[in-house]
Amino acid sequence: MKKFWKILVLTLIAVFTAAAITTAAPNPIVDQNKALSQQDTKAITGRINELNRKHSISIGVLLITVPDSKQSGSVASGFLTQGGYDKASKGGIVLLLDMKGHNWYIATDKKLGQVITPEYGVKRLGTNIVANLKKNDTPAPAIGNFLTGIDTLTEYYEKNGKAMTKDDETKAIAEK
Repeated sequence: MKKFWKILVLTLIAVFTAAAITTAAPNPIVDQNKALSQQDTKAITGRINELNRKHSISIGVLLITVPDSKQSGSVASGFLTQGGYDKASKGGIVLLLDMKGHNWYIATDKKLGQVITPEYGVKRLGTNIVANLKKNDTPAPAIGNFLTGIDTLTEYYEKNGKAMTKDDETKAIAEK
């Protein structure tokens, strides 16, 4: 019964957070923890909008506290679909950062999941997120690095018709 209530509460959090995004001004960032300054929020929102237009994708960022870290994936995936991020022509992606629980989760829909694969792309983005969070008190650099990673991975896919792998990235770096 306790598990049922946890799942219910987490589902309601995801639904109400998504509802807040879809009914408010189109802001791709939900910062319930107030971890970002207004200046950072504005800069990140601008970069997200730029990438959304450039690649025909939809990016969302959630800065929330998830009561049970095992539910981070469900909350992020729920936000992806409930927030409409999966409606973009080339797919959607949501980054969930739980600043209190020190957890992160990246959810993609099927379309963008072919571009940013769980085997390499998501792990690559996650490694950069963790490295940036360890260095900074604010999540802004981690989110900025996440967005740069999305741009790199998406550009590679658009140019080569396949998702980037570690070998592909190593070869591209060696050629520079």
